Amino acid sequence: MSSATVPPARQRRALRGGALAASALALTGLLLPTASAAPGTGQRLDWRLCSSVAEDWPVPGDRRTECAELTVPLDYAKPRGRTITVAVSRIRATGPHPEEPLVFGAGGPGTANAATLPGLLSSGLGTLNIEHDLIGMDERGTGYSPEISCDFRGGAEPPVTASQKERAETAFDDQAEFNRRCTAVDPEFVRGLTPENIARDIDSLRDALGAEKIDFFGESFDTATGLAYRSLFDDRVKRMWLDSSMPPVFDHSAMDGTIEALAERNFADYTRWLAEHDYEYHLGTRKAAVAARLTALRAELDREPRIAGGLRLDGEWAAGLLGSTPDAWVTAANDLVTVIDGGIPGSARSATKTVRRRYGLGDPLDGLNALQYNAMDGVLPSGVAAISA
Repeated sequence: MSSATVPPARQRRALRGGALAASALALTGLLLPTASAAPGTGQRLDWRLCSSVAEDWPVPGDRRTECAELTVPLDYAKPRGRTITVAVSRIRATGPHPEEPLVFGAGGPGTANAATLPGLLSSGLGTLNIEHDLIGMDERGTGYSPEISCDFRGGAEPPVTASQKERAETAFDDQAEFNRRCTAVDPEFVRGLTPENIARDIDSLRDALGAEKIDFFGESFDTATGLAYRSLFDDRVKRMWLDSSMPPVFDHSAMDGTIEALAERNFADYTRWLAEHDYEYHLGTRKAAVAARLTALRAELDREPRIAGGLRLDGEWAAGLLGSTPDAWVTAANDLVTVIDGGIPGSARSATKTVRRRYGLGDPLDGLNALQYNAMDGVLPSGVAAISA
């Protein structure tokens, strides 16, 4: 199947809103009795270097990561029914006596995870590769695994004079149309996009690896995957680490407060960096002067938003850049200075592009599948995402 395109700015705002509103639903039912993974099938994986078999493999010079395709039931309640193939990756342990494999869930939802393993080697977890094979998986609906192709269309952009409420209603309607239309492509497939089924896919992978138990490290949304796996297959886990910015209790006020505090800290670091680079961006040589210049820009765009390319430049757009993390500082600075000077930022020019891709190890890789994102976050129409296999 083909990939969904990366959603434009308006849809990304809608996705974020839907995810926050429905975050508590994402973990619903993890402790309820459900169909378990199919019994051991003795499936053997054909491991090959990802750089040789995975089109657009994003890790230059990678000679260690291996890829394979795992066949799993679409619906685990019907093990002899329809099947799909899930892309998996591995970096073999370097030590002479490997222990149980360590499965890494990089989060998401909607993002490709199989190519994240090489990054672990340079992190604090890299030493674990001495005793453990590192295992990754593009969850069903993402990356090199099967998914549903569906472009985000969206209606007419609200006028610049539209209120925040009117813009939010338009974004909601656009998102609802996307969910209905894209789910109708293959409702059976969409029903299978749940943390529980991804946990079952991981257990099928454990079986194919010939491992009695696994270790699991889940970040961000894959903490939900870890919870699902532990609930369904507790006796098949040796050790599990879950690392997320989400609190154990879904308190939206607490989450918003945490996000705001992080953005404020990033803004302080960012303005200091911009002051140190005044020779390039000319926003001021003192942190306070830079902060005043940028907050004035945000206020100006709140009063008089602009439309540039396919992007609405308003206070929300500016705020997103002002809270950038260091890896995005240069791009954000170029966009902000361009807007201050009255030009069209690079992000607005790229927002008008549409890219169509296919999936499978032999097909190009894309970064985000919006339909899987919505399904996993529980924001699809009633009776679709809520149905587990």
